[in-house]
Amino acid sequence: MWRRFVLLLILMLWALLLRWNASSLPPVNVKGIVGAGAAIQFVHSQQDLAQVLSPDPVQRQAMQSTLLREQFLDVVFIGLYWWFFFSLAAPIYRRGSWRIAGWLIRACISVAAVADLIEDFGIVSLIGPWRLPQVWPVHLAVVKWVLIFVALALVALYLAACRPLLESRIQSRPVSLLAYFASFFCFASAFCGIVGIMGRFSVSGKLFPHGLEFMGLGLLLLLAIFWLIAYESRVSSGSRALNFKTILAEELEEIRRAEAARMAFDEKSSPSFPARGREPLARRPKATEP
Repeated sequence: MWRRFVLLLILMLWALLLRWNASSLPPVNVKGIVGAGAAIQFVHSQQDLAQVLSPDPVQRQAMQSTLLREQFLDVVFIGLYWWFFFSLAAPIYRRGSWRIAGWLIRACISVAAVADLIEDFGIVSLIGPWRLPQVWPVHLAVVKWVLIFVALALVALYLAACRPLLESRIQSRPVSLLAYFASFFCFASAFCGIVGIMGRFSVSGKLFPHGLEFMGLGLLLLLAIFWLIAYESRVSSGSRALNFKTILAEELEEIRRAEAARMAFDEKSSPSFPARGREPLARRPKATEP
């Protein structure tokens, strides 16, 4: 459990790094998608690209440099979230009735990671200084985000139905409450994200940023769940080890007492014989001479 906690923590810290890198970009609003880093994923024409990038040459060059750095950082982020969801699906896959859900989570996140890598290549081909075959990233972004939100919805369904999470035997109330809230935010994220992506050319496209916000809240609660389960498991194992040591010491003390009592009983019940070699030998009478 500590491994999943550390992995999710690194994933969230890397997401903050991506957000900090994109904070220098000027605000844009392209068809309801706010932020140049997210909006450039859904461009499918030169007109859309012109709406994302600034017309000023100096500012445009700065935006291109920041967006290129964003794509290179995103390659590491892809590996992190693929590893996290793949690890998260392992105990779900091992459950008999949830085997299909675990397989779907792994399949969705793997295809989404591949689409995300090709999407990064497409963005670099549009704004980078290299001569690369142009790939418009809009269809890849739609596939990526829909599959990520589907995987998140399956995790939310597992959280709602199987508490506590990930085969833990700890039935603490805080873990159960956090699992309820985490499943709610994950479901809300999946709904807003999928509806927002499918309706990106209408008013419903504005739901997509809310889907990302709900995703962040759900993952933050998952982080708290992992920490609680790992901490309580450590405390429980420590107390069990302490009890085992106490019981072992008591058993050894009982064995010593029984052995001492047996030896005392043997000494009292055994007959006393004179010890050989301690009494002087009687002198034999000397033979009389004839």
